[in-house]
Amino acid sequence: MRKNLKVYDALDNEWNMGVYRGRTFGEDLFLSEPEGIVLGVCRNSAGEDVEQGVWIAVDQEERVNHFLAFDRVTFEHLGTFRGAVTLNTDGISLLQEGRNAPFERGIFASVDDDQATSFFRWDEIVASLDLELTCPEGSSLLPLNED
Repeated sequence: MRKNLKVYDALDNEWNMGVYRGRTFGEDLFLSEPEGIVLGVCRNSAGEDVEQGVWIAVDQEERVNHFLAFDRVTFEHLGTFRGAVTLNTDGISLLQEGRNAPFERGIFASVDDDQATSFFRWDEIVASLDLELTCPEGSSLLPLNED
C-alpha cells in the first residue's frame, strides 16, 4: 500500500470541495499510517500570511510516532521529530500565538493514544529542524514578541 499525502486545491469561495492536483508527497517516508496534518504559516511583521511555511504530518505508529515537516510550497521533506512518549496519534493542532509559559512562542498539540494530549513548544520544533529557513526575510513561523 502506498503511504503518502495527496495535494488538493483548497475550498473555493463558495465552499466547493477542492480538486486533486495529481500530486503526492512523502513517498517512502511514512512507515505506518499518515494521519493528522497542520500548516505552519510564515507571517510578516503585520501578521499577514506570506504564503510560505511548513506542513507537519503524523506517521501514526503504536510504538513510535514520527512527525514529518514538509515545505509548504515545494513539499520537500525538511526533517522529522518525535515526542518521548506520544504514540498512536490521530490528530494534531498548531497554535502560532503566544500563550503562558512555557508556550510564549506557540503550541503544537498531539493526541496521545486516544487518552491524552501532548503539548510541544513550537519554538523548539522550529529551531530543531531549522524551519525558519522556509520563511522569506522579514517573516517568521513564530509569533512576534510583544515586549
